[in-house]
Parts: sequence; C-alpha cells; structure tokens
Amino acid sequence: MSLQDFVHNYEMESLQLGITARRDVIARMADFFPSSEDDGLSSNFQATSQALAARRAKTTEERPDMVLVLAGNTREGFHHRLRNIQLVALANTLHASQVPGLVGLDLRYNHLGEHEEDVTQHEAESDNEDDEGGRDEREFLLDTASSLGRLLQPTPAYVCRIAELNLQGNRLGSESCRLLCTALGAAGAASPLRRLNLNGNPLGSAGGHAIATLLSAGTCPLQELDVGNSSFDVSNLIAIAQSLRVNRCLKALNLDNPVVKTTEEEAVQYIGKMLQVNRVLTDLSLAKHQMTDHGAQVLAERLLDNRSLRRL
Repeated sequence: MSLQDFVHNYEMESLQLGITARRDVIARMADFFPSSEDDGLSSNFQATSQALAARRAKTTEERPDMVLVLAGNTREGFHHRLRNIQLVALANTLHASQVPGLVGLDLRYNHLGEHEEDVTQHEAESDNEDDEGGRDEREFLLDTASSLGRLLQPTPAYVCRIAELNLQGNRLGSESCRLLCTALGAAGAASPLRRLNLNGNPLGSAGGHAIATLLSAGTCPLQELDVGNSSFDVSNLIAIAQSLRVNRCLKALNLDNPVVKTTEEEAVQYIGKMLQVNRVLTDLSLAKHQMTDHGAQVLAERLLDNRSLRRL
C-alpha cells in the first residue's frame, strides 16, 4: 500500500458519501508512508520491481509507530472540525488500507456523535463550503461509533494495531457508547486497544452501564480509561466499581465530575470495597465527587487493604 493507493481509496470513499476528501487528512497521512522516490534506482541501475518492493517493505518496518492527530482544538483544525460523515469515510479507508505504523487516533474536540450542539457562524459557513452536495448528514449520527468499532476489530483480512483512541470533547451519547463497547467486547483480547479517552462526552447513564459491562468482561483489553465529565450518575459509579472487582487489566481510571444528587455517598462505599480487593488499579481520579469527610474516611479505611494504588 502506497500513499497514492490510500489517497485513491479515500477519495473514492468520500465520493460515495457525496463529500470531498479532506486535504488536511491527506497531508497528515503522508507521514505514514515511505517516500515514493526510488533515488534513480529504476533508471540508473535497472533495479527489479521485487528489489524496490523489498526496499519499501524494509523502510516501512523501520518507521516508528505514530498517532494520527486530527484534533479539533488545534489552530489548523478549529474551524474545520471532523464531522460524522467525514470520519466514516476516513475509517472505511483505514480499514481497507494497511497503514504502516498507525497505532493511535487522536480525534478529540471534533463534532463526532449523535448530540448536535450549537456551532459558531464561521464553523457553519466552513461546513457548508465542504458539503457541496448538501447531503443530509443526520443519518450518520451513529455511524462514527460503528465505523470506529469496526476499525478496532481485527479479522483475518484486517490487521489492527490501534492501541490508543482519543475521543475527548466530542458529542458521543449513550447509543454511541454502547456501540463502541459492544465492538470492543466482541473483539475481546484480540483487540490491541489499551487506552480509551471518552472524557467530556455526554455518555449518560446508559453509556455508563455499557462501560461497566465492558469492564466486567474477562477479555476486556483496556489498561487506561478516561470517562470523566461524561454525565455518569451514582448507579454508573456503583456498576463500574462492581466490575472492577473482577477486572484484571485496567490500571488507570478517571471518573471525574459525575452527576451526584444525593449526600449519602453510596458510590464511595462501593468504590472503597472495590479498592480492598482490586490488585491491578494504580491510578484513580475522583475529582468533583462532592466527597465529605465521612466519604474520605471510608476510602482511607478501605485503602489499608490495598497494595497497588499509587495515585488517588
């Protein structure tokens, strides 16, 4: 697979969806492919096609692993944030192409997911310029999660090496979270994904239970999970705490800023009991839990039996 092949596939996928392939995506993808220059070998030394192919393969193997960064909070991406339909085209192309060295996707602060929010006038004008066909994109609201889930599931014909997925600050809701968790659960230990960031997405209560179900599976591959600021309620915190009593992989977890409407601190009780038996978790963030002195005391007492936690 060469850069030209990738660009062709990407343009075809975009065309089928009625949109234009993004130039910034193509520019960033160029870093993942070896230079097409043959240094004159073909003409000067009449090198065989097999030798050139071997040379490209060796160059590919020597290239370092890289993360594809398409963050919407950068100077370049702020006014041209990825939309669902654009992510679908990219994900389909990545699935069909064996991109050398791709081990992570940084898609934070884009417009991905089913929750539609107000956008600035400049962003709206930019989106209209990119959408020449005027296609109604509402049918793609859930396709981001489905496409990413497919991208994270290795098959005999598709080798997945994506170990990190950053979706912080997007618009993923409960259904998107469920679809993503279902895909990861189906892939199980075969999935290379180790770090997942969903911070700042309105996942809601149903999304929180989907996360808990994923974590309770014995084959869940995640080692780092960030679901802070995701509108989780007390029942979600309890379910996640229960799942971590049996989880043997997760090492870092962010549960910042849940929706706490009571003062009884039931979740703290369950989290404390989990910490008594969990021997894997090393990092746990519980910022903005409205924890009282009593809740802190409960945690402190439970932590006397814990030997793994290093940061709280």
